[in-house]
Amino acid sequence: MVIKIIYSTLMLIILHTNLAEAQNICDISYQSTHTGRNVSVHYGYTLGRHNILLGLKYHINRTPIDNQNHVFYKRFRAMNFKEHIGLDLNYQFLFRNKSVSWRPLIFYNFQCTNTPIQRYGYTWRLLPGGGQRGLVKTENISQPIRAIEHYIGLGFSYAISEQIKLIEKAGVGINFYKNLDKEFFPLKTSAWEISKMLSVGISYSW
Repeated sequence: MVIKIIYSTLMLIILHTNLAEAQNICDISYQSTHTGRNVSVHYGYTLGRHNILLGLKYHINRTPIDNQNHVFYKRFRAMNFKEHIGLDLNYQFLFRNKSVSWRPLIFYNFQCTNTPIQRYGYTWRLLPGGGQRGLVKTENISQPIRAIEHYIGLGFSYAISEQIKLIEKAGVGINFYKNLDKEFFPLKTSAWEISKMLSVGISYSW
């Protein structure tokens, strides 16, 4: 339902904009989201004050450094190249501004990946050598889980030159998780969480 609304909105923007005036745009971004960190590459069009971009993201594996026992937050870990790759869709609306060097913007971001989560814990086991029992850290990897991320937020576009711009964004949203591993989640097949994201990138238009 959400995807249909977004698609319909983007189509209305395209139909009500002179495509002859559209500019090509590509960018590369570094993002910190609820599922982890990633690098994304997009290509799309600037239609008036609207930027519409579609691309791919590469999930960066990183061992969690917190001890908050989160289930999904920063817990996604790709085990092969396919699980590193995800879909990334961006829409940005730039406001008019008296300054030619920077413009505020609002954005919507959609991301989708199919990646396992890692779970850390501690269990009592016999320690090597002395036959004593102690706490040993354990790590379990789930089956791939589909993470569908929706974010909205604010940001700005800063003109480095006429064609090159620095873009920074921060937003909040909601994440949906489907195809949950039965060994990790025996009582449910899906879940959701409130989420947040930060993004910094460089765009080039022509």
